[in-house]
Amino acid sequence: MTFNFEDKVKELVKKTKRGDYTAPYKLGKLYLEIEEHKNEKTALKWFKKAAKMSCTPAYYEIAKLYQNGQGLKVNRKKAFTNMYLAGKDFEIKAFYELYLMYKEGKGTKKDQDAAFLWLYRAAETGENRAYFPLAQALCASLEDKSEAQKEEALKWMEKASQAGSTEAAQFLAKNEQIESPK
Repeated sequence: MTFNFEDKVKELVKKTKRGDYTAPYKLGKLYLEIEEHKNEKTALKWFKKAAKMSCTPAYYEIAKLYQNGQGLKVNRKKAFTNMYLAGKDFEIKAFYELYLMYKEGKGTKKDQDAAFLWLYRAAETGENRAYFPLAQALCASLEDKSEAQKEEALKWMEKASQAGSTEAAQFLAKNEQIESPK
């Protein structure tokens, strides 16, 4: 059985009309991922419909389209707004993106406290890219930290090292005198 794009679109449109909130999301993904039918504006239309039907991952996809300007004009404010809606509804992929947006002030004002919160959430949910920046933030002026804070910082530094961060491995090697968390 071969894949027929038009038949799949018809099937998903019918499901959308019946209230299946995942169907417009799947339509959006089709229009992004099937190269010969790639159309970012059509994908955006379907993602917006899915978002209106409370499909949280659609907010993330909308944000990425606006963030990267894929077939659309870059709009950092719309990217942030949709990424925030995704993160607020626990779309895990949005956590690290929100950290970067707050840290760099893209689409929103810079807010280091909010950046740290989203970075921590990203790390807690297993986002490897979050481990080292979180460990760095927690290790800032390590000598002034309590033992519990040092253990927390080193826990994330070890996770970063295990995830392949050479910077984390170098930090751990330089700081062997600091006892590792159990």
